[in-house]
Amino acid sequence: MNSFYPNDVAPRDINVDAEGSAALDDTAAPSLPAGIAANLDLLTDHVPEGGIAAPTEAERATWTKALTKIGDIKEALGLRTRVAGWTEFAMGALLYWHSPDKGFSHAFGQGKFTKPGSNRAFACAASALYGLDVGDADHGTANSKRVNSKATQFDGLLKLLRDQEIRIEDMPLNRDSVQLLVSLIEDAGGLNALERLMDRDKDPDWAPEPLELDPKRKSAILQARALSALQNGSDVIPRLVFVHKKEDGTEQELPVPDNIVSLAVAAQAPTPPRTQAFAELLVMGGCVLPEPTDERKTKASDPNDGHTEWRIDERQVVWDPDQRIIQGLLKAKGGTVVVECWNHEPIIILGARVEGDTRLYTEMRKRIEVNILARERRSVFDVDVEATEKKSGVGMLKVSSGAANPSKPIRALLQRLTGEGFVDVDPNRLKASAQCVISRGVLHGFASAYIDKADKAVRNASKPRSGTAQVPPGSTVEFGSDGINVRSAMVDADKKPVAGKMQGDGSISVRLDDLTAFLKAFIAVYPEVNTEVMCSLGDRVLIWEFGTTSARYRVLIPQANRGARSDGFTTPLVRREWPESVVLKTSVTA
Repeated sequence: MNSFYPNDVAPRDINVDAEGSAALDDTAAPSLPAGIAANLDLLTDHVPEGGIAAPTEAERATWTKALTKIGDIKEALGLRTRVAGWTEFAMGALLYWHSPDKGFSHAFGQGKFTKPGSNRAFACAASALYGLDVGDADHGTANSKRVNSKATQFDGLLKLLRDQEIRIEDMPLNRDSVQLLVSLIEDAGGLNALERLMDRDKDPDWAPEPLELDPKRKSAILQARALSALQNGSDVIPRLVFVHKKEDGTEQELPVPDNIVSLAVAAQAPTPPRTQAFAELLVMGGCVLPEPTDERKTKASDPNDGHTEWRIDERQVVWDPDQRIIQGLLKAKGGTVVVECWNHEPIIILGARVEGDTRLYTEMRKRIEVNILARERRSVFDVDVEATEKKSGVGMLKVSSGAANPSKPIRALLQRLTGEGFVDVDPNRLKASAQCVISRGVLHGFASAYIDKADKAVRNASKPRSGTAQVPPGSTVEFGSDGINVRSAMVDADKKPVAGKMQGDGSISVRLDDLTAFLKAFIAVYPEVNTEVMCSLGDRVLIWEFGTTSARYRVLIPQANRGARSDGFTTPLVRREWPESVVLKTSVTA
């Protein structure tokens, strides 16, 4: 059987006895995580002991029955469900690997299951082993999603094993192998974490494609907008001058080709104020990082990714009747970073005041972002609001461009807020015990020098490590006499000072990825920042405040302990309902 490893990677040691039984070397095996050790009976009572490197058909049948049995009891295990699910999956992975017919052809055909159309290796095994008929009249769609999910998890497991230098082809069908796989799955963060190892870069919900822009139409739009701004209502035609200064001090004006003039004029095109305000809001929303969950999706999950059966906790964008825009995770376990925005012109984005809490549809928000976050793209897009016939909506936010190909706009529903889990901020927790006023240039210089190392530290910490739980790295922010000091052992041994005007003292530990996300967002909006930056220490929260040409922002980063965010400064959002039959007034493109 072919190895999954390059020639220069040595596999973990395997001991094979005279009877053909094999086991991983005890010195290489990971320590058993506490969560698995507490539920070890799930393995010892329900997983056959096994021990044969080349199992017979009868032995594989015994394992199939055991897998089905643990699947049946899984739902009744409460908090032990996750370990049972990992055990069931590990048994299925090993059964697939030891099956001579990896297409499980006996399960498909006339009067049997419909064969999955997926080209993933484990798809047919997932259908057969888990009893998921993709052709079922009532449950075919749901079964197909689960098959795709399990098949992707298997691909993620293979990648995880390669990273750990373990060869699945050397793992016998026995309880020890199941225990090892369950430990590795736990270390990785669970089955949905395996899934994300494979699909994060491919999933259109994670990485939607931007609309293609026609170069000629883009140039024409930019030139028209630039001329309008440069002329400012007059009939003056801007002229590009190229002057050659001679040695005798005289100057000679030289002709400039038309194509150069066109490029120079287009470069002066301003972004429509409405588009700029919306793009800037979304850039700052990047301070709120998406989080995986252990919850299964429902029909109402947003985003609802077709490649996974799990819900991803994405930031929500909510306008309130006070014209504040708040962004934070939904149903966050523990705490969440929160971003608050107050536009200088309160109705600049939606064109009218909201009369109740209003949510932007998340999945379409992500498609808007890939089109207008990049500065070189946003100046050819317009933002507008249209009416909608959807009962849950108060309007439809439209992002469009005459340069887009196809020209079909991106529409995101503006919804009346329903459901639970939306967050708000407790103002009593924001009273500052220490404050530091930092110039915009100083913070930009610090951020530019810091984020590359911080990013690398976050990536390294997220790699699966056998026998150890993955804990997001932390960073301590200290308020000293001359400014703040940022300290993270995983980034640099020395603390990094940020000079500023100080009041009070204290310190707080936050997640390094949260701090880095804020610094990235600040760099992205830096050209529009027109105030100093206030950094404050609240009650278990680090607060950043500054203004831009479009808005005032407050970013709240929760205190963290071993990767767990505090929820001390947040409170459930008390919804304010829209009056019955009232909707958002439609507007005209700014």
